[in-house]
Amino acid sequence: MRENLILVLPAVLIAYFQVRVIWRKLPRSQENNVKVYGEYTEKDWFLYNFLHFFAVSLFWVQLVFVVIPISRDQRVICFLLIIGYLLILLGFTISIWALRTLGLGWSGMMEYKIVREQKLCTTGPYRIIRHPIYLAVILEMIGYQLVVSSWLVFVVGIIAYLVFRNHIKNEDKLLEGEYKEVFVRYKRQVGSLFPNLRDKSGL
Repeated sequence: MRENLILVLPAVLIAYFQVRVIWRKLPRSQENNVKVYGEYTEKDWFLYNFLHFFAVSLFWVQLVFVVIPISRDQRVICFLLIIGYLLILLGFTISIWALRTLGLGWSGMMEYKIVREQKLCTTGPYRIIRHPIYLAVILEMIGYQLVVSSWLVFVVGIIAYLVFRNHIKNEDKLLEGEYKEVFVRYKRQVGSLFPNLRDKSGL
């Protein structure tokens, strides 16, 4: 059983507040105003649903039990706890910033849509990276694994990255089909999950 449950609970509350309160209260575009829907294969849905099930199940199991601990040393655990919460708060901040920038352009984590008269978002965090919300989720998932001091941090990080990388390919294809050369130029200048330090020409 986990002895430092009280120190892990804030991470649970942050996740609950983000998913159940913030995301659910965001304005959504009406279905009759959707211009283009994303096209996802059964493989895409399987990968996304697998990540969701795996993450949620692991989340609750690790809240109660210690799973593959990195260390039993309290100093190491405390250090990882601090780093983990910093990553969670960074991800949470990036997510809120990106969602406020998108406004009605937000259509959920998987079912990407383009509404009529929607312009390509290149401001706020989207000026730095193309998919800040996905980066935010990856940071939060890695952060939680550090909070619970588990070697699964590497497994979770790699799986999350691979799933979102696949989703990014689908989303970029949809955006390129809609915005043509404007998106091609944007994609060339701005990295998907990390800033493009090689191209400083701006948008």
